[in-house]
Amino acid sequence: MISDAYRFRSRLNAGEDGGYTFQTNIPGKYLNGSQLRPSHIHFRVTADSHRELISQVYFKDDPEIAADPWASSPDAQLRILPVEELETGEKSVQFDIYLVPA
Repeated sequence: MISDAYRFRSRLNAGEDGGYTFQTNIPGKYLNGSQLRPSHIHFRVTADSHRELISQVYFKDDPEIAADPWASSPDAQLRILPVEELETGEKSVQFDIYLVPA
């Protein structure tokens, strides 16, 4: 049974080559106290014999990034991703994930 507490979540498996893709909407923003968080996606990635990765990605040109302590951290710079608009009008973001062997 899926809990109502885990709405707006997904689980997917990478292919044999480690590749993955998914389709979603750019998430909305929410308040963290009095501060609006930038749009972002949380993820948790696991694989046998590798260290687990828990992180989040942000979307370039989001005006809330500058004031957000997590997104504006120098460590987050590689996780602020450009959004490409496709000829179809859809938007696309590419993010390669690499896991460290355990």
